[in-house]
Amino acid sequence: MRVVHEKVYQRLESKAEAYKKDVDKCQHEFIFEPGDFVWAYWPLECHPIRGYNKLSDRKLGPVEVL
Repeated sequence: MRVVHEKVYQRLESKAEAYKKDVDKCQHEFIFEPGDFVWAYWPLECHPIRGYNKLSDRKLGPVEVL
């Protein structure tokens, strides 16, 4: 039974590494310089209570990077 558990554990680890490799291909690192203008995203948690309307715009911008 221990051998089966070890094989399953190794298989899970290899699949997790393969999944991470595929996901990381789509990740991009953005580096902003002071003075650049960007769009900021305002998450739902930051809205005041009952102040959120699902049709309201949740993006702010352009905002200058300090």
